[in-house]
Amino acid sequence: MREYRKIKLIMNELLDYFYNSGMTQANIHFGLFDHQSEITITGQVDSEPSDLDFVIEKLRATQQPEVEDYYEDLLGLRDDEFHVDVLSALIDVVEYDFEDNIMMLKAIRKHH
Repeated sequence: MREYRKIKLIMNELLDYFYNSGMTQANIHFGLFDHQSEITITGQVDSEPSDLDFVIEKLRATQQPEVEDYYEDLLGLRDDEFHVDVLSALIDVVEYDFEDNIMMLKAIRKHH
């Protein structure tokens, strides 16, 4: 479960970067496999971000497990609870469907 929470943090940070680069719609695909996890975010932006080369260079740095272990508690990665009460306070409409083992969940937050 902790690996999934780490992927969520990575995904959130990447989504922030894409949003700040002008992307307002994105398709997200993630996979959790035995030996690795993968995240793919695809969307359209008006132009290539000016800092893209810098960001890619930083992301290609060597993974640091000792830093990761140190920050797990600070980031809340060891708390495996699903905080539905917090989410419900942020969401106005939820649509869902479950048919033929396909689940779809759409959360809508109205800007007040």
